[in-house]
Amino acid sequence: MAGKFIYGFAVDPKDKCNIFVSDGQHIFRSEDCLRSWKLVYTEERPDQRVVSLAVDFGNSNLVYAAELGGDILLSSNSGSSWRVTQRFGFQLQYLTADPGTAGRVYVAAYKDGLYRSDDSGVTWKNMSAGLDAFTDANKFYRLTLNSGKKDSIFWVSKYGILRSDDAGLTWTDLKLITPPGSVNIYAFDINGKNQNEMYYTGTILGDKNVHVRSTFYKSTDGGKNWVTKKLPTNTIPVGLLINSVKDNF
Repeated sequence: MAGKFIYGFAVDPKDKCNIFVSDGQHIFRSEDCLRSWKLVYTEERPDQRVVSLAVDFGNSNLVYAAELGGDILLSSNSGSSWRVTQRFGFQLQYLTADPGTAGRVYVAAYKDGLYRSDDSGVTWKNMSAGLDAFTDANKFYRLTLNSGKKDSIFWVSKYGILRSDDAGLTWTDLKLITPPGSVNIYAFDINGKNQNEMYYTGTILGDKNVHVRSTFYKSTDGGKNWVTKKLPTNTIPVGLLINSVKDNF
C-alpha cells in the first residue's frame, strides 16, 4: 500500500488482523495484519471513488462501502463479491457501523444529512429532520458513535456539535465556548468509559487556509464547562481519538 492515498479504512471488530482499505478506485483486504494485501474490488468509473468502509459488528462477513456519488456497496462474504444495496444520488462522505447494534449502519452525506440502516444496508431511514433546527448543521464534518452508551451519536457540523441518544431521532446541541458557526470543528471524541469527558478542536482558517489557528477544548462535566489550550501547530487537526484502554490519547 506504499505511496497510495487512503480514503477508507476498516478493521474487523472480531479479528484485528482482518483489515480493509480503499485507495479510491480499489478495495484491498489484509488477513495478516498488513503484511500482505489482496485486491477485492475495483471501481471502473473514473469519476467515482470508495470514500469509506465499515465491517459489521455482529457479522464480520458483512463489509460496507460508500462511494462518492452516492452508492452503497455490500459484501456478505468478506469482500469476495459485492452488490449495490442503495443509490442515494448525492455525494457521500462517511460510513460507519454501530458497535452496539448488529446490522446498524450510518452514512453521512456531504450536504444532505444523515441516514441510518437497521437491516445491513438494505433499507435506509433519513435521520436529518432534527438537524434542520440548527443553522448550517447540514454542512457535515464528522460523525462519532459513543462507545459507552447505546444509541448515542454525535453529529459535528458547521453549526457545532449535536448529540442524539436515540440513534438520530432527536438532537440537542452541546453548549460550547465557541458560538455556533464561528470555528471549524474537524476533531471530536468522547471517553466511552467516562461520559463526562469529551474533547474537540476548533480551527479558524485564514486566507487560502495558510493562516490556521487551532485550539484544543476539554470538558470533564459533560460539556457544561470547557478548558482550552492552543495547539502548537499551524496545520489543520482532522482527527482525535481517546485510548479506550489507558484513558489517554
